[in-house]
Amino acid sequence: MNNQKESFILASKHGNKSFLSDVRYEKNGIKKAVVLFIHGFKGFKDWGYFNLMADHFSDTNFVFVKMNLSHNGTTPESPLDFADLEAFGNN
Repeated sequence: MNNQKESFILASKHGNKSFLSDVRYEKNGIKKAVVLFIHGFKGFKDWGYFNLMADHFSDTNFVFVKMNLSHNGTTPESPLDFADLEAFGNN
């Protein structure tokens, strides 16, 4: 498989919070549908099985986009840690 993963940072238009996102896809020249995955409350984009799910969809010719939300408690610098308690408290 030629599974590609790219990460990027988006900025919220409601304040100064940025959030980390990533996209996974199979680079094979085939047109693909896009799955936009939004985690639930108290979640983050790399929790549990979310990366396995992203790989499965990209391996089956979907573009899979997942992101952390701007006030979920993670930061672009610490995407796996509950590092921004103030933002989470304002969520």
